[in-house]
Amino acid sequence: KAVWDILGLYEINPKAFTDGQLDIPESGNGIPDIIDEAKYGIDIWKRSQDKDGGVSGRIETTQHPGIKQMPEFEKLNFSRSIPTRQCTMYYAASAAMFARIVRQFDRKMSDEYCASAVAAYKWASDPKNSRENTELEIMLKDEKTKQEQKTKLIYKGKDERLCFAGLHAAVNLYLVTGDAAFLKDAEEKYAKDSIRYFKSWPNYLIVQWELFEYAWLDLKGANEELRKQAMNELVVFADQELEPQNKSPYRNFWFDGKSRSWGAGVPSTWAKYAIFAYYLTKDEKYKASALQNLDFQMGCNPLGMVQTSGIGKVFPCEIQDMESRADKIDEPVPGITTYGIVDVPYFVRLNVYSMEIFSVEKEKESHRIYFLPEGFKVDKPEIPMWRQIGPHSSLNPECNEFTVHETMGQTVLMLGAFLGEGW
Repeated sequence: KAVWDILGLYEINPKAFTDGQLDIPESGNGIPDIIDEAKYGIDIWKRSQDKDGGVSGRIETTQHPGIKQMPEFEKLNFSRSIPTRQCTMYYAASAAMFARIVRQFDRKMSDEYCASAVAAYKWASDPKNSRENTELEIMLKDEKTKQEQKTKLIYKGKDERLCFAGLHAAVNLYLVTGDAAFLKDAEEKYAKDSIRYFKSWPNYLIVQWELFEYAWLDLKGANEELRKQAMNELVVFADQELEPQNKSPYRNFWFDGKSRSWGAGVPSTWAKYAIFAYYLTKDEKYKASALQNLDFQMGCNPLGMVQTSGIGKVFPCEIQDMESRADKIDEPVPGITTYGIVDVPYFVRLNVYSMEIFSVEKEKESHRIYFLPEGFKVDKPEIPMWRQIGPHSSLNPECNEFTVHETMGQTVLMLGAFLGEGW
């Protein structure tokens, strides 16, 4: 998802991004740095690709890092997951999108990633590669003998829906290869289901670029009626945000039924639809909507807090990031957007907004003092909505954790969508 946000940002606003802007190792290679960053995000999955085309969907170890240390000193062993049809199709979409966009700068690199995307697409399209009943042989330690022995397990994975990533991959492969079979797949296998299921939770928070590209890109020979439907889905969604946004005193969008979840409370998550609608229609009201969400995320809120570390004077300072804790610098690593103003759970109110004071004379006697105004001791009345943030990363992870795909990719998109040339 973050890769799509970065590549898509370049595509909708290419004049704003050039080679050499970021001072990264790839700078000077003739490719805009923002595209190099997207490649970095794709490459770890490209390295996981099997010879038959399957691609892993996750990389994990057995535990959280045990001590405060910089990532290059991590000793834990990491493993990759077995490929599934869904994660392989997501990779196919990412590699195909990259191959199409980088083609104007490096034809050889484009061909390499296109070939990888085609292999992944074919593997993911084959029902024979379903993981619904897969036999695995792994080494497990016997609890009695403490010896490792080969053990057979049956992995009963569920084949997840392929329509969203399938449409995304097929559209990009059609454009990069010119093979009309991919456009046929896009429209006969994936487009209708993508339009149908887009509004279902949580699809509309995860998959949007395939509908935008299908509606926005120049697709010769495509079904124009289907393309209009895809466009309409995105524009209608943006329109549904405008009314509650305009009623908010801070002009940010908030969907109380869905926004109180990890990633869904960040204004840039919802601003994405206004950005899509603007580039599809060029209606200035959508640009204004996106920029008002940007204002809120950049500090125009009751706390005066920017939701990204290192920007302004007030930003999240106690976040769930091992590098920030280990680098011996008081402030966190700059550029991290946290989940933000979402909630203040009971244990934060109990252990952060108050303190238990023990008696000096009687060991078991104590009383609690509160740092909140009278009446806000623990639960009722509620702390005002836009002040609901817990400042402690362990006690309140839903405010102080982050992920690249849930908080940061769309923030980059929101910040860059309307930048001018030469900024």
